[in-house]
Amino acid sequence: MRLTLMKSTDYLFDAAKHKIPAVCAVYGKDSFLKLHTIRAIRDQVLGDGEDEFSLSRFEGKNAEIEKVLTEVATQAMFGSGQRLVRIEDADPFLTKCRDALETYADTPSKNGVLLLELESFPSNTRLYKKLEQVGFLVDCTPPPDRDVPKWLARWAKHHHKMTCNNDAAAMLVDLVGVELGLLDQELAKLSLYVPPKGAITADIVRENVGGQRIRKIYEILNHTLTGKPADAIRTLDNLLMLDKQATPTGILSYVSKALRPLGAAALLFREAKQSGKPISVTAALEAAGVERLDQSVQQLNTLGSRRAEKLLQWLLQTDLAMKGASSYDPRLALETLLIRIADPRLK
Repeated sequence: MRLTLMKSTDYLFDAAKHKIPAVCAVYGKDSFLKLHTIRAIRDQVLGDGEDEFSLSRFEGKNAEIEKVLTEVATQAMFGSGQRLVRIEDADPFLTKCRDALETYADTPSKNGVLLLELESFPSNTRLYKKLEQVGFLVDCTPPPDRDVPKWLARWAKHHHKMTCNNDAAAMLVDLVGVELGLLDQELAKLSLYVPPKGAITADIVRENVGGQRIRKIYEILNHTLTGKPADAIRTLDNLLMLDKQATPTGILSYVSKALRPLGAAALLFREAKQSGKPISVTAALEAAGVERLDQSVQQLNTLGSRRAEKLLQWLLQTDLAMKGASSYDPRLALETLLIRIADPRLK
């Protein structure tokens, strides 16, 4: 198979099917995807064992084009005879040697592969357009946040040789966040708890990843919904300090799951009352899919209609703020949400 432009999130699942040409560029800011993409290219070009002696590395800021091209053209002594020359942090190297690289791409050496490891590679440059035709470009941009659970389940099966069901993948993302490297580390740990031919389930994730974290998050929620903002912030501080993998984004995901049904029930209750066909708070909660009715009725009564009806709006504002819609730090955005909900005096 010969494709010149790929997403790393696709390439990594069938890397062996792709022929590697003489010039490659791996670019993007996700270090996890770049690491595995470069490793896959290395394995394709060099194979295993002694072929590792045919790998040369240069630092981009210090690399000289003449030495690099000489190294690529030198016949390898072992294995397949091909050489792989990797330019790490190649952005400055590309900037100062762009013309020479464009010329080289026209008639590259058959003895080796030149691999450029870049943070960015604008598609409007001549070299990019040339490598689109004759080279191999791998974009190491992570999947959109909403697609991370699906990608994670696929990665678990491909890389860790085990099944991770959809609920478990979604819970793992909620607990750990969307950083692929951290998620991969958690998969490796969870593999120790999975029996042969078994699967990672939500229960396994809950028991071995999220136990303490989930308890702390629900403690934060309890303080928030009972009007204790200081206790909620203190517990949040403690969680973020002691659990280095807990993130404001991951905590918000769990908080949102718990609060959305309350917000939806509050709006259903209001709409029914305005339509002249009022329903009970319990009926509104049931219609919103709430399971713990007694506890939720008490929580809505404590919140009051004004704050309860604004829950969905506040959750959306916080989510957008964390995704760059405001200058708020994610942690500050989360603290603001908790205080808004917890303190009835705030207008």
